[in-house]
This record gives sequence, C-alpha cells and structure tokens, in this order.
Amino acid sequence: MSAAVAMPSISSQSFATIWQHPKAVLATADGRVTIGSNNWGGGLEQWQKDGQGNYHQVWSQNPGRVRGLTALSDGRICATVKAGPLTATAYEIHVYDVDGRLLHRWGEFGEEPGQLCNPAGIAVDAEDRLYIVETTEWNGARAVTCNRVQVFTAEGKYLRSWGSTGSEPGQFNLPIGITVAPDQSVWVADTYNSRLQRFSLDGELLTCWGRLGAAVGRLNCPQGMVVQGGGMLLVADTYNNRIQCFTQDGTPVWSWGWRGTDANCCWLPCAVAVDSAGRVLVADTMNHRILILEVGA
Repeated sequence: MSAAVAMPSISSQSFATIWQHPKAVLATADGRVTIGSNNWGGGLEQWQKDGQGNYHQVWSQNPGRVRGLTALSDGRICATVKAGPLTATAYEIHVYDVDGRLLHRWGEFGEEPGQLCNPAGIAVDAEDRLYIVETTEWNGARAVTCNRVQVFTAEGKYLRSWGSTGSEPGQFNLPIGITVAPDQSVWVADTYNSRLQRFSLDGELLTCWGRLGAAVGRLNCPQGMVVQGGGMLLVADTYNNRIQCFTQDGTPVWSWGWRGTDANCCWLPCAVAVDSAGRVLVADTMNHRILILEVGA
C-alpha cells in the first residue's frame, strides 16, 4: 500500500457520553445516535441533534456492558450485552424500541452453535437477519474461546455460523467488529490479526487484507468499520488511534487522527458510523465522547 494519499479537509466536534468508555455507536435515519458502553458499569444511551446543531440526550439505560449495536428495518435497536458473570444468562441480545423500552431479550451462554460465547459486534442484513461476531474472552486465563460469526433471526432463532480460531484466511483472532455493506456482503474486523475480511451472507470468504503496522494503510487491532453508500470503507484503527478510509480492495484513501484529548485527536477509537448527512461518528473510547467528523473534499 502506498502512503501517498490525499487528505480531505476534516472538521470535528464532539459531545461527552453519559456512560464511560463508549464502545459502539449507531446512527439512524431519524437523526438519533445510540451509544453502547463497555465499562464495568455498562450503559446504553441515545442522543439527538437539535435545530442549532447541538446533541442532547434522549434516554439512558443500564442493561450491562454493551459492545455492539444495530438497527432493524422497523427501527428497533439490537444490542450485544454482557449482563453478568459466566452463567446461563451471561451474554444476551437485547431488542429495544426507539424510545429505549426493552422489548425482547434472548441468548444462552455456551460454545455450541446457537449459544452465545462473548458476542461483540452485531449487524443486520436486508432481511433483518442478525450477524453476530464472537471473540475469545480472557479473565486472567482463558474463559471462553469462540472466534466465529453466528447468524440469527431477530427473535433469536439460530440459522448458521462460520469461522474458527487462527490466522489463515477465513479464520479469526479476537474479532470485534462486523458490518453488512449496502451490497449485502459481511465485513469483519479481525482485530488481533490486524486485518479485515469480507464474506458473503452465507460465509464464503470474498476478501482478506490488512497488515500490522503504523504507516498509512497498515492496521493495528482495528475494532470497527462501516461501508459508506459509495463503497468506501471507514475503519476504526484502534491501536493506531485514527480513522482510515479504504477502497474495498484495501487501497488507502485518507487517514485522520492521532492519540490525544483535544478536538483533533482520538484515543483508542473502537467504532465508527455514518449518519444520514454523511457525518462520520466515532466512539472515542478513552476520551469518553463521540466525535463527529465533517469530511470535505
């Protein structure tokens, strides 16, 4: 990959989250921004932009540690939740209405197909099927090992799964992020392999690229990504403390950010989303805020 990339003009604003360590961010067409927190206290909150361009909190809940968010076609919000210690209900999928009311919850802890084993990212396809990426959890020692993608209905019916632990194409090492692109392909942030992988809805490997490094175009433990309508891929390059934009074949387009606490920096960004106006929203995890980037030409 060439490091000679054009840098667009980028301006930023931000707002502080109620719960610390935001891990997931979801922007919906009605202008709302839903945020999941992965701190020990947990947290789920929603904000909305007013006519003056300022964001105000709409509601807040505390279901447990939230690490992934997606929205169904009817506006319902689905979250991956770590609800407690490693018991039968340790990990769940929660379904909320747009006003934050819990409608449904499902999930049984375990490593078998259809059970939930440390779910992190969650995404939805055009038929409202849920794609959940699961990752090894370490509590000082191995607790559970499941590096895979599982597919469910919104009501929790298991459909299929793919993936295993490793570094070969199609395998995963602590994957955290997942998104379904407008073309209905599934992208996975294969975090500790420092690469991105693209699959069909049935789990056929289509693309695998990325290498560990700090130069533009390299990755260091990416945790989240989103595909824009034009096909560009925005990546939360977490340990490099930046957002990178790529074409779908892995060619870098631009890179923004470095470690810091002011308005032009980020610190361990873990998720990225794009709102209906094209603004880029970043879960700036260690700064306990959401960055809103306006990307110009």
